[in-house]
Amino acid sequence: LDAGRAVVMFPEGYLRRTDEKPLRRFGQGAAQMLAARPHVPVVCCWIEGAWGSYTSFKGGPPTKNKTIDCRRPIRIGVSAPELVPADVLADQIGTRVFLMNRVLAARAHLGLPPLTAEPAADDE
Repeated sequence: LDAGRAVVMFPEGYLRRTDEKPLRRFGQGAAQMLAARPHVPVVCCWIEGAWGSYTSFKGGPPTKNKTIDCRRPIRIGVSAPELVPADVLADQIGTRVFLMNRVLAARAHLGLPPLTAEPAADDE
């Protein structure tokens, strides 16, 4: 980041396990990095199409009793770069929920229905 390069993060740190919970609460890493570098723009993305793939948990453990699907269509909704407001960065949980909601909002770029992250999101 200090050199002006991009860092790609998957802040959930966890593979999706159920249809009902498409996004888990983000870990602390993204919030800590942004708090240390508040002038770094964030580009939030939604990846659609991996749920149900050979490497997902849909229908059982990844790679177990599933057909390899290397031609599976994957779509990515990409939002415009934005700075996280200073008042949001002051609260780690608030930062994590803010980022989750921005990722969920990126679904709109793919024509998907909106979802919202809850501040007290349960980590199951």
